[in-house]
Amino acid sequence: MLSLKRVLLFFLSCCFLTAGFYVNDSYREPIQPDELSKTISQNIRTVFRRTELEATLLRESKDNLAWQKVSGSFLRLNGSQLVQWNNNSFVPDMEWLQQTFHTRLLQTQRASYLIRKWPIDSSNVLVAVIPLLDAPKAINKYLQHFINEEIFPVEELSIHPFQEKTLVSIFDENNTGLFSIEVEAVTSRITPDWTGLFLFLIGIACLVSFCVNILRDLHQQGKYELTFIAGLSVSFLIRIGMLFADFPKQWGSFALFDPQLFASSFINSSLGDFLINSIIVLFFCGYVFLHFHHFKSIHRVLAGKRFRLVWGSVLITLALFSFLFPFLFYEIIFHNSSILIDIGRNMEFSGMRVAAYITIITGSLSSFLFGYVFLKLAIDLDDKSGWRFGAMLLIGSLLFLFYCYLDDHDYSITLFVALIYFITIRLTNLHKTLAQVTISTFTFLLIAVAAYALQGALSIRQFSRESLVLSMQRFGNNNLINHDILGEYLMAESVKAISTDPFIVARFTNPLLPKGNVRQRIEKIYLNSYFDRYASKIYLYNSAGQTLDSDTLRSLATSIQSFQHLAIRTGYEGVFWLRERGGSLATRRYLGIAAVTKVDAIVGYVVLELSLKSLASKNVYPELLVDNRFVQFVSDKDFNYAFYLNDSLAGSVGDFNYAKGFDRNSLKAEIFNQPISHNGYLHTAMRGDENLLVIISTPDYRWFDALANFSFLFIISLFLIFCWMLIHATQNYWRGRKMNYSTRIQLYIYLAFILPLVVVSTTIVRLIGKENETELELDYRLRAEQMGATLSLQNDSPNVREVDLAPLAQSFHTDVNLYSPEGKLITSSQPGIFDNQLISSWINPMAKNALAENGDKYFVAKERIGLLSYNSSYLAITSPDDGKLKGILNLPFFKSDNEASRSLAIVLSNILIVFVLVFILFSIASHYAIQWLTFPLRMITKTLGKTTLNSNQPLQWKSEDEIGLMVREYNRMLATLEQSKIQLANTQKESAWREMAQQVAHEIKNPLTPMKLTLQQMELNARADENKLKSIRLLLEQVELLNDIASSFSTFAKMPTPQLQQVELMALLNSVVALYASQEGQTVELKSTIQSVMVRGDEKLLTRVFSNLVLNGLQSSVARKASVWVNVEIREKRVVIDVKDNGDGIPEDYQSKIFTPYFSSKQLGSGLGLPIVKQGVEQCEGTINFVTQIGAGTLFQVSFPLLME
Repeated sequence: MLSLKRVLLFFLSCCFLTAGFYVNDSYREPIQPDELSKTISQNIRTVFRRTELEATLLRESKDNLAWQKVSGSFLRLNGSQLVQWNNNSFVPDMEWLQQTFHTRLLQTQRASYLIRKWPIDSSNVLVAVIPLLDAPKAINKYLQHFINEEIFPVEELSIHPFQEKTLVSIFDENNTGLFSIEVEAVTSRITPDWTGLFLFLIGIACLVSFCVNILRDLHQQGKYELTFIAGLSVSFLIRIGMLFADFPKQWGSFALFDPQLFASSFINSSLGDFLINSIIVLFFCGYVFLHFHHFKSIHRVLAGKRFRLVWGSVLITLALFSFLFPFLFYEIIFHNSSILIDIGRNMEFSGMRVAAYITIITGSLSSFLFGYVFLKLAIDLDDKSGWRFGAMLLIGSLLFLFYCYLDDHDYSITLFVALIYFITIRLTNLHKTLAQVTISTFTFLLIAVAAYALQGALSIRQFSRESLVLSMQRFGNNNLINHDILGEYLMAESVKAISTDPFIVARFTNPLLPKGNVRQRIEKIYLNSYFDRYASKIYLYNSAGQTLDSDTLRSLATSIQSFQHLAIRTGYEGVFWLRERGGSLATRRYLGIAAVTKVDAIVGYVVLELSLKSLASKNVYPELLVDNRFVQFVSDKDFNYAFYLNDSLAGSVGDFNYAKGFDRNSLKAEIFNQPISHNGYLHTAMRGDENLLVIISTPDYRWFDALANFSFLFIISLFLIFCWMLIHATQNYWRGRKMNYSTRIQLYIYLAFILPLVVVSTTIVRLIGKENETELELDYRLRAEQMGATLSLQNDSPNVREVDLAPLAQSFHTDVNLYSPEGKLITSSQPGIFDNQLISSWINPMAKNALAENGDKYFVAKERIGLLSYNSSYLAITSPDDGKLKGILNLPFFKSDNEASRSLAIVLSNILIVFVLVFILFSIASHYAIQWLTFPLRMITKTLGKTTLNSNQPLQWKSEDEIGLMVREYNRMLATLEQSKIQLANTQKESAWREMAQQVAHEIKNPLTPMKLTLQQMELNARADENKLKSIRLLLEQVELLNDIASSFSTFAKMPTPQLQQVELMALLNSVVALYASQEGQTVELKSTIQSVMVRGDEKLLTRVFSNLVLNGLQSSVARKASVWVNVEIREKRVVIDVKDNGDGIPEDYQSKIFTPYFSSKQLGSGLGLPIVKQGVEQCEGTINFVTQIGAGTLFQVSFPLLME
């Protein structure tokens, strides 16, 4: 039923979605030229204001530190000389800066800048460089298209000199024209449409709330299957709608939703869509996990007695496909993106990489939840013997393998790991432990985590090897069997540059200038380090095609004709592949023809002939010079390869020894279809022409890296488990529940293990990182010093400008630059970096300050070109005569950051592996340790479960540890409880006696009064009759005796509660002894050297106690004179009073009854004297016992705690 709330939610979702589409359509409408000009001009004025403030600071400050604080790029010129700068990314030409202007547009072949000048004094000028647009020729992972987002609100535009009438014109704060822009399509703005995106998100939230509200009603009605199916259907429709609406890409440019970075299908058109889909799947897997026991279909399956094996096999098959789910995630990411999820190769985490890991973890959680349901149901269908479960596994595995055969995919990793996981869970029955958090629950989750981490690590290894094999095959096809594609591209670029090189044009134009310098310039600048693998020949011809070389007479036409039968056109103008047939290894040759032109007129020709002499370039070639189309050829330089002609080794390149390390028997048909692994290397083979066989080899994927990935995935999952346990524990705490003792012990043990290890690992990584930086810096310094020493030895000329760096670069396998003392580039082994304006020809200003101004000998700087970060070392070259600075040697280590990152990755991988292995072993050991630690508790619990009032056996524990102390105290408690039980019984008995005594006293006293009065009256009347008088008086005596007995009963029953206070015991005993010592025929003596002692008690009660004891002793002697001796001592902080008599002693039959009320060995006794004594002593916190001997007397010993004054 649609309530008002649901109608309102649906209405709001429609309104917000419509508003979101409308706002986005308005946002996507082309911006009018006037509005665009106004917006850009306003933004530029904002930039100018900030630049003016920084320029004022630099003009007024004489401190060099101010140059490091400003954010903009500034230069200071003294006349035509550059004397100070704070950024060497781009430095305008000095001659151009001499022109008179305040603000002007400067355009190079790849970038556009705004230049603004301010005079400092008569000779110094301050220049600000404001970047507008940068479009590098080579687009790769380091160099990207740049547009100043602070100025331009759109992406696709081109900048032109100011043309007010035809293009969109931009003005400064004085309304002076700066430049014009041409916008191709103003539909892709730089800033996202946040308003439209926000409205659309609210609309989706309202729509989801509407659907959830309906699904909640279905759930509360107990329609769980319908809730699941309806929710899944609605989610699918919403996702399809979002994809057709191109959400959120339509509202802005987000890398997470960029299909160029990831796209596998329509439903997973970006990594963001993949993540959203995986979260939705996780939600419904969680719903099934929590409520599957309510599904009626499941109840019918479990209740049925027939087809249990069939249903179990189906469930096992479904569990296998659930376990396959994360494997497919790895496969999709590997095959449809360049995101690196191999932790062993790189430890840097970009946003896309983090999103990929989150997606994989989400898929793994879904797999675990769904797989748990299927596995538990299958186990529930098993019998006690377990054979049925084995049959289920066999049938399910066969069905899974049949699917793999039909799909033509290898899912053996999933099957292998899943079977181990399923069998382990079945044997341990740990699937029953998820109902509550216990140590068994944690063990079950650890096993599941290990299984999924193992599958992930093996999956990464499999797909990494597949990628490695594809790279090997691509490398072989593109570099060894067919064309050198990268070489052709670079050669074409060189041919274009040679055609218009001013130096070369001048040499060809002027016949008087020597032509040898042309050849040197081409070898030095245009045949860069990549062409070290080729032997080069350079031929020079004039405009008529006649040779300018003295060593050959062949004309251009003759030379071309000699190559005509070999030349094959490449995809680049002026570059030909000379394909020869034969058995020589160096058969690849290229021919490049450059027509040198001046004002569209050909003034000469340069012919380049390159012959392959080596199959590998030994110098480091900077990847930032290579376009994305050719980046694979640079990144694949770690391959080893060999050529076999007619099954004989013709040559090899790389570290691998093919003569000894490669088995020629491997040259079979299989190696051409599938690579082989041997001695830690992966080999693949490719066939060329003329019986040419190429073997490509590379180090195989290491099991160490697989173990690192396993450890990383394990730790991530372990972190999620601890988070779940923390949340669960918090919920239980607020609900008043607590984890059991063994679980808390396990958790505390893990925390005690993990926290110190994390701290130690973090410290180790930090220390090793610093140590690696120190070692790298030392290595840079040593290499720079060695190169500097070599440079000094090789050059006798005092002019450092005559140095040729090419031999040094080849010897040291690194790039090298040489700067003048003023910081201007003199020469470089990699001139393409400067020719392509990737960096200016001026030195890093920090290096100049350190070496030229501060006099340092060595300096290392962290530098950047685009997104490439690297270390660059600088060495001062000084004159041996006067020590003056002759130049600055620069070694840019373009791979330094990669090396440091790889080194750190190895360290972290080792730490992860050690952590996980120790953790697993620690978990196993701690499990048994906890079992051992909690065994006494379980034993005590079992014993306590059997303990009753009548059965309380003491515990047996021989150890003297804490458990022994607890057992000892427990046994002592049992003894105390036994005494308390006896005391309670006696108390209850005494209470019953008191009640009876009070009743007896009442019943006796009632008739005694009239009897006594009657006898007294009879006594008065019978005075004349002596016999009657005697009888009456005897009756009166018996009545009086009965009255005394009744009074004793009443006194015992009504004994008051004692008032405990300090009592001076010696004075009390003296008074009692004095009372009885004064009577004749008996002896009572007090023997003690103690003058005074304090105890806690009731003075009246204690007087009565000791009076009864003395009186009892006096009455115990019948045949001889009665004597009683009272002795007082202090023993172990207690006052001990001995009352000894010389009576007849207590018979053995009476000894257990003397403290029982109404028991008496005397004919006329009431039996209440000693019970009153015992009760009084105990009420005063004392104890009483006795020792008796027949015919010798009895000793009563009373003890009280000593009260310190």
